Amino acid sequence: MAACRAEGTTLSVAVQGEIDHFTAAPLTALLTSAAAFGHTRLVVDASRVTFCDSGFLNALLAWRRGGRRLILAAASAAVKRLLRASRSGKLLMEEALR
Repeated sequence: MAACRAEGTTLSVAVQGEIDHFTAAPLTALLTSAAAFGHTRLVVDASRVTFCDSGFLNALLAWRRGGRRLILAAASAAVKRLLRASRSGKLLMEEALR
C-alpha cells in the first residue's frame, strides 16, 4: 500500500506493486478496520499495481458485499486484466474502465 487518507466516511487508498493472495492481507485488514470505524465509501487508486490476483479482487469485493460503495478511480493494465478475466470483476469493471 502506498498511501491512505480518511475524510468523513470516505477512505482513499493508493495501492502499488504486486498484490496477490499473500500480500493482500494488509489491505484486507485496513478495509476491515475502516468498515468497523464506519467508513462507507472507498476510493482506490490502483494505477501503480504491477500484478494482482484474486487476493486483491477478494479484498475489493468484500468491501462491496458489506453494502459499502467502491470507486476504482484508476486501474493499471494488470488490474484491468484481472477484472476482465473474473466474472466477479464485472461488478467493478464499469467504474475501473472510466
